[in-house]
Amino acid sequence: TTTTTTKSKIDEEKVARLTRKKEELEKKVLDMQNAIDSAYELLFEGVSMADAEAATEKEEDELAANVSDAFIEDFPVTTEKKFKNVCEIDPKVGERLLKIASGKDGKKYLQFQKAIHASKGTLARVSNELEANELALSTAARGGRGFLSRPEEEEEEEERRDDEDAEGISIDDEALYLSSKKTKKIVLISGFESFNVRLYKKVSKSLKKRYPSVTLCVFSDRDIVGKRRVELERALDDADAFFGSLLFDYDQVEWLREKLERIKTKFVFESALELMSETNVGTFEMKPGKDGAKAGPPPAVQKILKKFGSGKEEDKLVGYLSFLKIGPQLLRFIPGEKAKDLKNWLTVYAYWNQGGEKNVEEAFSYIAREYLGAREVEEKEEEKITGASPGDFVKDLLLKPLRESVPLLKGGLKPLVETPAFGCYHPLLEEQNLPYPETIDEYKRWAALNNLPTADADPTKPVVAVLLYRKHVITKQPYLAELIRGLEQSGVVPIPCFINGVEAHTIVRDKLTSSHEQFNRNNLGIIDVDSLKPDACKVDAVVSTVGFPLVGGPAGSMEAGRQSEIANKILKAKNVPYFVAAPLLIQDIASWWESGVGGLQSTILYALPELDGAIDAVSLGGLCGDDIFLVKERVYALSNRIKKWHALKQKENKDKKIAMTLYGFPPGVGATGTAALLNVPKSIDETLATLRKEGYDLGVKEGEPLPTGEAIVSALRNLEEVSAIMLGAEKGGEQAILKTKRDIEKLKREEEKEGGSEDSSSKRNALSLPENTLQPAGMDVSPSTLRKWLSFPAEWGPNEWGPCPQLPPNDILIRRMEKAWGNLEQYRGLNTNASGFNVAGFQLGNVFIGVQPALGVEGDPMRLLFERDLTPHPQYAAYYKYLQYKFQADAVLHFGMHGTVEWLPGSPLGNTGLSWSEQLLGAMPNVYVYAANNPSESIVAKRRGYGVMVSHNVPPYGRAGLYKQTAELRELLNEYRESQQSRKFGDRKLRGIVANQASMAQLDNDVPCYSVETNELLSVNANDAENVWSDETFENWANQLNEYLFVLENRLFSEGLHVLGRQPDAEQSERYLDAYFGDELTALEKQVVASTTFEHAEDISRAAGQAEDDEDEQSDSLELAAIKKQLDNQFDIPTAYSEKLSEAITIKSLLQRNNEELDVGLVSALNGDWVQPAAGGDLLRDGPGVLPTGRNIHALDPYRMPSNAAFIRGSDVANEIIARHRQENDGQFPETVSVNLWGLDAIKTKGESVAIVLALLGARSVKEKTGRVARYELIPLEELGRPRIDVLCNMSGIFRDAFANVVGLLDDCFARCAEAEDEPIEMNFVRKHALEMQAKGLDATSSRLFSNPPGDYGSMVNERVGNASWNDTRELGDTWASRNAYSYGKSSDEKGVARPEVLNELLRTTERVVQEIDSVEYGLTDIQEYYANTGAIVAAANAAKEDAAEKESDSTKPKPAFKKVQCSVVETFGKDAKGSVKDLDETLRLEYRTKLLNPRWAKAMAESGSGGAFEISQRMTALVGWGATTGFTEDWVYDGANETYVEDADMRKLLQKNNPEAFRNVVKRMLEAHGRGMWNADADTIEKLKKMYGDAEDRIEGVL
Repeated sequence: TTTTTTKSKIDEEKVARLTRKKEELEKKVLDMQNAIDSAYELLFEGVSMADAEAATEKEEDELAANVSDAFIEDFPVTTEKKFKNVCEIDPKVGERLLKIASGKDGKKYLQFQKAIHASKGTLARVSNELEANELALSTAARGGRGFLSRPEEEEEEEERRDDEDAEGISIDDEALYLSSKKTKKIVLISGFESFNVRLYKKVSKSLKKRYPSVTLCVFSDRDIVGKRRVELERALDDADAFFGSLLFDYDQVEWLREKLERIKTKFVFESALELMSETNVGTFEMKPGKDGAKAGPPPAVQKILKKFGSGKEEDKLVGYLSFLKIGPQLLRFIPGEKAKDLKNWLTVYAYWNQGGEKNVEEAFSYIAREYLGAREVEEKEEEKITGASPGDFVKDLLLKPLRESVPLLKGGLKPLVETPAFGCYHPLLEEQNLPYPETIDEYKRWAALNNLPTADADPTKPVVAVLLYRKHVITKQPYLAELIRGLEQSGVVPIPCFINGVEAHTIVRDKLTSSHEQFNRNNLGIIDVDSLKPDACKVDAVVSTVGFPLVGGPAGSMEAGRQSEIANKILKAKNVPYFVAAPLLIQDIASWWESGVGGLQSTILYALPELDGAIDAVSLGGLCGDDIFLVKERVYALSNRIKKWHALKQKENKDKKIAMTLYGFPPGVGATGTAALLNVPKSIDETLATLRKEGYDLGVKEGEPLPTGEAIVSALRNLEEVSAIMLGAEKGGEQAILKTKRDIEKLKREEEKEGGSEDSSSKRNALSLPENTLQPAGMDVSPSTLRKWLSFPAEWGPNEWGPCPQLPPNDILIRRMEKAWGNLEQYRGLNTNASGFNVAGFQLGNVFIGVQPALGVEGDPMRLLFERDLTPHPQYAAYYKYLQYKFQADAVLHFGMHGTVEWLPGSPLGNTGLSWSEQLLGAMPNVYVYAANNPSESIVAKRRGYGVMVSHNVPPYGRAGLYKQTAELRELLNEYRESQQSRKFGDRKLRGIVANQASMAQLDNDVPCYSVETNELLSVNANDAENVWSDETFENWANQLNEYLFVLENRLFSEGLHVLGRQPDAEQSERYLDAYFGDELTALEKQVVASTTFEHAEDISRAAGQAEDDEDEQSDSLELAAIKKQLDNQFDIPTAYSEKLSEAITIKSLLQRNNEELDVGLVSALNGDWVQPAAGGDLLRDGPGVLPTGRNIHALDPYRMPSNAAFIRGSDVANEIIARHRQENDGQFPETVSVNLWGLDAIKTKGESVAIVLALLGARSVKEKTGRVARYELIPLEELGRPRIDVLCNMSGIFRDAFANVVGLLDDCFARCAEAEDEPIEMNFVRKHALEMQAKGLDATSSRLFSNPPGDYGSMVNERVGNASWNDTRELGDTWASRNAYSYGKSSDEKGVARPEVLNELLRTTERVVQEIDSVEYGLTDIQEYYANTGAIVAAANAAKEDAAEKESDSTKPKPAFKKVQCSVVETFGKDAKGSVKDLDETLRLEYRTKLLNPRWAKAMAESGSGGAFEISQRMTALVGWGATTGFTEDWVYDGANETYVEDADMRKLLQKNNPEAFRNVVKRMLEAHGRGMWNADADTIEKLKKMYGDAEDRIEGVL
């Protein structure tokens, strides 16, 4: 294990200080817990065991007898622990207790919840402080720093003093020495290579011995903002030369540029372009010319540069490296002083780039002599250079080692200690003092001679090319040896290749090959890479420890994605998995373990490599002080993942075991076997057919039928019954199969009894379960077995975990689970029977099909209301561990969007060994079927769950059309228009009929009528419209009504659900084209293209894409031209071919490739191949670039947010929101607006929601020369022309984790806004509110970015609504506030700090909430998250205002009124969307008219099987959710839903047949809405619903 030397001296004063702090914090924790316990005691005062028994007996007789015995020790309930015990034993009893308590005093119950939420938030903050303090105390007591602690600044200072004292120079002496006029000073600042600081300090001492008049002052970029800043400033003020490397932080760069103005000689390498432009070496400089000419070398040199490289665009940077090798010699032939100084600059860079102590010393020696006039103590005589002619000089130099070229230069340079640009590394080479082999063949021969693991010695081991940083090899970073030996020890054959970074793609392209590539070349004649070397090494995988894009490396990140197509071509040719795994080079281990990989480090390791299809990124370690430490446990994790992917590649399909995991969340509402936008049962049919075709063992003979997906889902649903769980995995599975067969027979008899129409007979095969196909599978996992599966090896210690002060015990996961769920042996919770934790599913041969366990929140009041820890329960863990250890899955296939394993507690980004998703998934390759239009949530599955995504298309789009009353209204309006032909203002009687119809259709709220003469709001009724309204008023209103009906009629929705791998038919294709083009193509054009099946669709779409990329391409490709000719021969199209028609042909050909979801995406992933990446998005917004599907989708570069277009659109939206608010509030500006920042819309809109925040605040982006956003600057008030609006940013967990850089930039902007002392508070509401909070004694008053705790997700509001466990809207607002009270910012200390007081103050001033909707598929009514966040923020803000009003009131005066919070919805989908801002209620009404109540939408969903029925059911839950959070309770919506789904006999039967649990939920929500006063239904309707609910229960129980 790599360790650093630490002092054994213990700082007693520090230990004492930390001990006192620990005692203070422990007392705070105890006081907070006592306060929580007191709140429980007060709530349950007077609630006895008898009350619990009585309540239980009324509702569930069988439980009553157990209450006294089971809970006797917990009554009376006087502490949190006692109530938790009750909930652990039986959550239903806990639920009854809360019901009793809340029923006695609702206000008291609300106050209890608020008190508990606030106290637990504070307790979490204090507990975190205590944990950090204990870690620091443990470290201090050991006299050194540990693995999980941040480096102590004081220790670093002491080390610096010790180093200098060793050379006989004290700090004071040196300061005096540096101030001497005789001394020349070079200031070196090292950026993203702090691990080399120690080396540079050694160079400083050596240089001082050679040049006493020169001092090299060494700093790192951390010193710019650290304790050495003053010292650094003083050094820069006196500096004669500056040297900077790898400096990128914008603020640091700007600060340095100002400081460097007076320094004459400046060398800046591999840094931000702005800083590199400060380079000034004699007459050579890199500043842009006054005429706008680019910075850089003179024209003659630029001509030489063009001669280097392969001639390929992507190899330019590699050519540049070749030029650096011999540039100094070539420049001898170019006259002029500037060329001489450029030559010197290149010489310094040559030494610097070669690295190592001797070379770096020589680089600074050269600077000292050439530009500081220094003389060496024993200066050698200068070498004289003999003349030479150009001739074949370049060729000769390229063939020479660099060390033979550079010493020819003037200046007496010592020979370079050269390390080849490419070579192979192994720690044994260093031990044997051998040079690095410069070819892989040479390395392999040496490895074989030294008995190292080789492919020849053991062909079963994967051979893996490991790309290493050359500089790390040169500086002998100790982690390299650990990495290579760790891989070897764990069964991998590494081929360690070191590179500079920019040439990674040339190594993979030319020096590596694979069995796939060789087969294609030798057997098929396919040459994908024309530069492949004859001796290329055959590998099974590639691991990059460099990160960044494959093409260009760190330099390639300047234009992220620019060369991704080239990388894709290279990796597709190799067709082996491409992994990225590296230690964190710019982040310390402590911050990684505390709050995840963040900032630029996350972009290097995740966002950029994902563009190339990289998978399974593993953080291998990180910084500790200035040293890189490896966590060997992470190396083992990487090795295991490589081996599992290799096994997929090596095994025959018939021997592979696949674990297909479906979802069943939330429980009890028909969710089993469903996924968003996907018809799971039919997709199972297609998947099994594909697997059978590919030779997988499905347990049936060729030609024999398989069970249908619907039958499998039905069997899985039966497996969830309590009786099946109690019987155990095998017998319970047998019972479920028998019950499924009985259900199928029963449905068959019912259909026969009804006479079986053509429709019903066509659906009869949906449920088919042939004999001897589906077999029970699983096991009942005992507590002892689960303990074994969840434990780390007992012998693990510092060698595996690193030198941390507090080693994780080997059973740490068990301890955490038992803390959350109680002792394993005593646990009797979810899916538990007498034998243990029930893991049940079915097998078809080697394919296991199971349902991912529920999280266990529903039905447990303790977790639902107060617990933030979502540690998986025992049965959840047992499910995945069973797949790993017992079933021994070769891959797990997560079926659809989305599961929960990737959302479990752990590091937000960069799994550690203690992350639950890491441990439950183990090394199993995770193939994840996911909707292409959701790159946001997919990156969580990709990064936390190691998912290789296989994207699927969205369902076809449909236009809502008009129906029932709206259709009749359109006819009436048309009739009215016709009547105007005979009289100017039409038939007056028709006016009354139109108004009456509009009122019956409930359109008077959406299209109100205002008097043209007085602007008075008029009542919409027949009499007034006919007899009172003026002609002009009615005419104006009728026009608005027509416009609204047009919007309603043309509104888009997803029609049905997508089937994996299925191509759309002609009708569906036409709907895609109609939604995309609208009126841009004629109906005939769309119909013709949609109905044509194009041959060679792949060639057409690829050719179209190439033509689109080529700006000079004016004509069609040959393929497109041929297709147009085909269309000409088949159809008579009246219009000339347009650009739009060409695009339509491309889209249709891409849609035809839906089959690639299975045939390419899924099959490739299960073969262990490289899966082609693609940007996630949707067709309407992003265009045909998101097709075809079946790709490994990724997101965008977070450093380019917002884009220019997004900023313009976001600014327009912000201006419209402000204008609307002022119009509705007598010209007043809103003081605070809450904006939801979600990963989904941020990725797809490229940051429009961020732009809205900036525009409200009065800020804009500042970009570096690379185009990356570096800062958000405040627009001067004079330019802004209005007050700065304060913004509360509610971040989703995905946004928080994926865009940490944006969070930091926003936080910095808010801080500067709050500190703008020159701005009056009436013009800066951020500053106004910050000062108000400071006056109340609050800290961090500029905090504006709030989310869940680190590594946690969701508001829990949807769980409470789904569980019907709420009484008051304020409870839901408080639940949201308690879950989102965690502040995030730029500082490493502000990563999820509980600040409920600051959040509450911001909620109190919030006047409007803003939510962006980015796609047709995810509207406000489609998913629960919108009301659970947007609606809940409205509830929380209203509650905060009400609380403030109550505090202001007293017994002598009434409570002051407050204005309710408004909500603006921004619909920003569609390629030409300009950002349509609507009010919340207006949008909800539009949504319900076009979807839930629309017969066309309802029919499409109902006919989509069990999944479609579930989608209908979920929208009914969301309807209640909107009523619960915002008070949206309009009778006509519930009336329409009842008429559509319950009273319609055909629809009711279809839902009951397809998904009885979903139908029960529909009825349940209607009854709940009536019971809560949301729906005024008549008594007869309610009685019918109650009867139907009872019948639904009986049907599910098998009684009916």
